Amino acid sequence: MPIYRIADLTIEFEPYIESLAKLAEPYRIDGGVPDIKVELTREDIQKEKEIFKDASNANLVYTAIYRKICTRILDFDAFVFHSSAIVLDGEAYLFTAVSGTGKSTHTSLWLKHFGDRAFIINDDKPIVRFVDGQYRVYGTPWCGKDGINRNTSAPIKAVCFLHRGASNSIKPKSSDDALVPILNQAYRPFDEEYSVKFFNELERFMKNVSFYDLYCNISDEAVEVSYNGMK
Repeated sequence: MPIYRIADLTIEFEPYIESLAKLAEPYRIDGGVPDIKVELTREDIQKEKEIFKDASNANLVYTAIYRKICTRILDFDAFVFHSSAIVLDGEAYLFTAVSGTGKSTHTSLWLKHFGDRAFIINDDKPIVRFVDGQYRVYGTPWCGKDGINRNTSAPIKAVCFLHRGASNSIKPKSSDDALVPILNQAYRPFDEEYSVKFFNELERFMKNVSFYDLYCNISDEAVEVSYNGMK
């Protein structure tokens, strides 16, 4: 099976479908001993059918592979966090919100404002991992409808909960207040053993990352307010 390097982990899996193979190609490496080996079974696909009754076979395969990797990376102090992650001057800012709020719109404004100083590492499902005493964010092949991702990583500067607003303002958010919104945006495994690992990792994440609430409109001022509030 092909082998990929994702989140500084060597992961062996067969992509099966053309769209996933194309997205995963920048992460592919020549050989290596896998940290994680993912193999699909008929039971895996059947479980996905029970959840996504109207999904195509391709989507069922895509999701089944993704779910297994999301679960196994918890063995390596990592989890998947639904967000648009942008890197500026070597530090990552993760914007998260319910779908349709405007995460990608806001990070695209950062790209326009900061130019070559900034890039999006993943626009939908990056991996966050605790490495050498800090959390880093990593690009992944699972990157939303626009396919925006890079096979690299950066230390996390802050996590920002984005809300639509008529004017622009930002304020720190306590870890207690951030807990439920983080739970809603992080991948939680079904497996009981891995659920325990997830909550242990989440507890460390809440202690080591800064959180903010941003209320914003679609403007250049929104970028300045969010950046100045978090930097």
